[in-house]
Parts: sequence; C-alpha cells; structure tokens
Amino acid sequence: MAKNWCDQDNHNEFMLFSDFNEWFDSEEGESLREEYQINGNFSNPSKALFAGDRPGYNQAFLEYRKWRFEEALSKTYLNELLGDEHWYEININRFEQLCKCIQKKSVIPFVGAGISVDGGFNTWKDHLKHQGRTAGINQ
Repeated sequence: MAKNWCDQDNHNEFMLFSDFNEWFDSEEGESLREEYQINGNFSNPSKALFAGDRPGYNQAFLEYRKWRFEEALSKTYLNELLGDEHWYEININRFEQLCKCIQKKSVIPFVGAGISVDGGFNTWKDHLKHQGRTAGINQ
C-alpha cells in the first residue's frame, strides 16, 4: 500500500499536540518562534517548524511542556512569594505521588458541588430546593 503525505512525514503526530501548536502559533508563542527563527509569513508556524525542523519542533515542545508544568505547580508564584524553591519542590513531590496513585488506580476524586456550576448546573443547595419543590415539600 502506498504511503500518503501524512504518513510519510508523520503529520498525524503533529495533530496530537494541538495545545502546543495553538500556543506556538499565538501571540504567546512569539518569543519561541523568534528563537527558532520562524518569523516569516507562515499561516501555521508550528506546522512549518514540524515539517522543516523536527528536532527543533521537539525541543520547542519540551520547553513548552516544562513551562506549563512549572505554571501548573505555581513555580513563579511560590518563588516570588516565599523567596526560594522549597514549596515548589514540595509541589513536585506531591504531583509525583499523585501520578503514582493514579497509575495504581488508588485515587478517588473529591470535588465540591461548585465545580458543576460553571457547567450550567445548580449548586447543591439549589438542587435540594428544586427536589423539595418537586416532592411538594414546603421550604
């Protein structure tokens, strides 16, 4: 069977990293685009880097992932607030422990009812009031 263009250049792998590609192509990714000299008039700078310099794309992706990891674990905030990396390192340890627990399937997420409010659902209090009205219970 003949390979098509996407199979030949592993284009399907490019599509797996849509969060990075969108970020790289946005204003936020401008400094990284400049670092990798993708400053031209490309409609998709991330695709140009992927197709033209795969090792460069991989390195840029690793830098992005490191930045997102540090952002998720509040590195800059904690360092500025407390003046050293002690609490950031504790966050790393906690994250690694959580990952191990997830791999062992020994994690039970516990989230408050407020998490569903952004999804358009009622708060627990409002849900109970509605159920009471439905059941004919005076409030």
